[in-house]
Amino acid sequence: MFLLQAETRKMTRSKVNARSRPPHEAQTDSASRSWVCAVGVTVIKGRIKAGHGTMKVRSSFLWAVIFVGCVGWLGTAGGAWIWTRETGQFRNVNDIIKENARKQLEYAEGFEKQGDFKGALREYKKTVKAFPTAPEAATATFKTGECYEKLGKPDAAFKSYQQVLEKYPSFSDPKEVIRRQLAIADEYYKGKRRPFPLLKFKLFKARGAAIEYFNKVVETAPYSELAADAKLSAAQLQQGKNRFDEAIESYEFILEYYRKTKAAETAQFQIAICYYEKALRARYDEQAISLAKTHFNGYVEKYPEGEFVKEAREKLVALDEKKARGAFEVGQYYEKKKAFQSAMMYYTEVLQRHPLSSWAVKAEERIREMEGRGVLKQEESKKAS
Repeated sequence: MFLLQAETRKMTRSKVNARSRPPHEAQTDSASRSWVCAVGVTVIKGRIKAGHGTMKVRSSFLWAVIFVGCVGWLGTAGGAWIWTRETGQFRNVNDIIKENARKQLEYAEGFEKQGDFKGALREYKKTVKAFPTAPEAATATFKTGECYEKLGKPDAAFKSYQQVLEKYPSFSDPKEVIRRQLAIADEYYKGKRRPFPLLKFKLFKARGAAIEYFNKVVETAPYSELAADAKLSAAQLQQGKNRFDEAIESYEFILEYYRKTKAAETAQFQIAICYYEKALRARYDEQAISLAKTHFNGYVEKYPEGEFVKEAREKLVALDEKKARGAFEVGQYYEKKKAFQSAMMYYTEVLQRHPLSSWAVKAEERIREMEGRGVLKQEESKKAS
């Protein structure tokens, strides 16, 4: 039995030494594990043969179960403990830190090169924790984000990249950090589903997260050349979710702070589209129609050769039809109520303000029909009497 214990300790030291090195340095200990198993089986058989009675057999069986369990644990445990001379204490392998930030960072990179992103993630985090003020801490934080992306955890990656921008303003390549954040937000923008907590499958599209992340980029790096596009993407997502007031506010933000960018032209046009959509959803929204026309005209005037000029003019025609129809239907309402003078006022408005609309012909027909019946004079006579 002492032989078995000695071999188990030997195997443990071998396992620990393997775990204390990155994958590219680690050596296999499968042979020693097999040898220990063989020794264990021999010892257990000896105890059974030498034993007498049921209690001896049960005892031997119990030792066998414990042995198998220990060997299994040695094969799977990720937090082995070793004795360190420097500290005079037992320490977990996962807690051991290299003597300086550079060596710790290189140690973590060894795991990453071998595709062990979980191990690399652990060691990069240790680098940041042990050497928070070292230049390598910024790189390790950035690398943490990369590992999270490789492990399919985009939200954790975004947070790591955010820490780089907030804690390490002197990081060598902040534009790359922002690009990584925008790439994560853009994936959600395109409909990528968000990982469901504690489960491996993904349930819901996360365009709300995309809005949050785009706005976070603008908040953190408002003067970046990518900030205008980030804000534009956030506004378009808000618009797509029919949150028109929020979208208009975001587009106006672009016009105020990024007026010289390409995004400004799109923002100018999309503000008009938001009001246009609001007008279409209402039976007759005079204010929304007027604001939409104002912004479409403003776009055409400011960007006469712009990308959306043709569409803006088409929308102006559609708005004219919408407004003419609204006025005509109000005239019909008053006509049915036999308030002919009020009806005449709205029919006349259609003729004068929207003469090119299809409703102008119908309004003219209603005016002639009322005049032919003399209903306007009859109404005037009733009021006079």
